[in-house]
Amino acid sequence: MSLRIETFSNVTGGSSFFKAVGHPLAAPKAAILIARLASFGPVAVYDPLGLLSGLAEFYDLSSIDICGIYVQDVEQVGREVFGHAARPVTELPSSGARTVFVVAFDSQRLEGHIAHLIPKQAGVVSLDAMRVPEDMLNDPGHYLSKFNWATNFAWFRDGDGHHTRVVSANYWPRYGAKGTRLWACLFDGEGRPIADWTEPMPPTDGTVVIDSRLVRERFNLSPFCGSLFLHVIGAAGHDVVKYALDTYGDDDTVLSCTHDANAWPADLYAGLPARARASACRCGSRTVTRPRSRPAPSA
Repeated sequence: MSLRIETFSNVTGGSSFFKAVGHPLAAPKAAILIARLASFGPVAVYDPLGLLSGLAEFYDLSSIDICGIYVQDVEQVGREVFGHAARPVTELPSSGARTVFVVAFDSQRLEGHIAHLIPKQAGVVSLDAMRVPEDMLNDPGHYLSKFNWATNFAWFRDGDGHHTRVVSANYWPRYGAKGTRLWACLFDGEGRPIADWTEPMPPTDGTVVIDSRLVRERFNLSPFCGSLFLHVIGAAGHDVVKYALDTYGDDDTVLSCTHDANAWPADLYAGLPARARASACRCGSRTVTRPRSRPAPSA
């Protein structure tokens, strides 16, 4: 199922918003925030940055009694947002809201802009209620800085003679990073977190290896087939966690393969040549070819 979220803009570049609201440590705080909003309605939603639709892709906001959506950009007035026609923020005083929800991180400046418009007796909350711990942020003053969100997911499995191994490297010191750490969170097949840990990264260009057998032994886990969330704390210069994922088994009847985190099409997959190209698309000044899928190799 695809999510209608903005991950990249030709104007502003990559977006970290979806990483911030979808972070495993933000999700429990989001549940508390939504419950608070549901209990203290009606709620006027101030969406100065156009983030409400993206937030609604991650979390069910239907329990909130929304009395209006308010925007700062006059060009957005009248646009339908979450089932409401957006109104100018100058109409906020007549909203009758008990709570004003500012859909933004680092919201103090934005709240200051509308302080004279907030209805008397109305409380104000924002996405800052969902912030991850400050010691995980490389740039606490700019929460959505891409260097706060050097993250990635990897498929991770251990059980029935099948194992996985994630291999990466600490390449961030090359960009000036110091004291980098890795926070990892393991999810089972139902999306439930079953283990998490933090460990220091090795010296510059040192290898990082996370083996499913060792993780399972360390946390005394039952067999699992899920995903591993990786967050490099203290990143600089590069905000993507690159890795290679190896699958291997206990005996020769289990096929092994290697997958890397590079989203670009490659000439080789798991060491095997890609099939003939089926199509090509023009991306800026370069042509990106898309390989056809290949049938599984015969035994």
